[in-house]
Amino acid sequence: MAKRKREKHSYHVKWTPFARCSSWSDADGNQHKIPDEMVVLRNNIFTVTVEGCDVPPPMGPVAWLSIKRNDRTTIHDWRELQRIKNMIMGEECEAVEIYPAESRLHDTANQYHLWCFAPGYQLPFGYLGRFVADETTDGTGPDRNAKQRPFTMDDKPTDCLRGADLPKLFGADPTLGAKLAHRRLTAEKK
Repeated sequence: MAKRKREKHSYHVKWTPFARCSSWSDADGNQHKIPDEMVVLRNNIFTVTVEGCDVPPPMGPVAWLSIKRNDRTTIHDWRELQRIKNMIMGEECEAVEIYPAESRLHDTANQYHLWCFAPGYQLPFGYLGRFVADETTDGTGPDRNAKQRPFTMDDKPTDCLRGADLPKLFGADPTLGAKLAHRRLTAEKK
């Protein structure tokens, strides 16, 4: 049996900065001007269309990022979407990806969507603080047997912990991950 060629993921490629596009190419290679009121950003891997959405307070304004790979293949890598959000909207902007009711489903292309809130607005759910690790854990700690790929050198956070260090940090409490996840909801109910 022939070996499958391993796909080169974009996390193995150094990203270029996003730049605004003035035109796009169709399937036949014809160039089309992008209207001035549209914001389309592109780097060596992704193209992102940015549109504003009128959303009432306290959530508004909201920016809608429509994201696709330049080669039109599928993606769904959380770190890539987080990085795109950070590069375009800023690190302190929170965003959501929606898995809608079937009656509102749009599924027509290998395209992904994030709705980003203004910096400073925090969603009323989610984690309270920051916690980042790479590598695989050793079967103890809050995320038993968690598997995580290492960061690349150009995107590794300075506060990133190694997976092997997690048991030392959290001890042997197997429920700590769940406690951390539910802490915010519990705090808000009080």
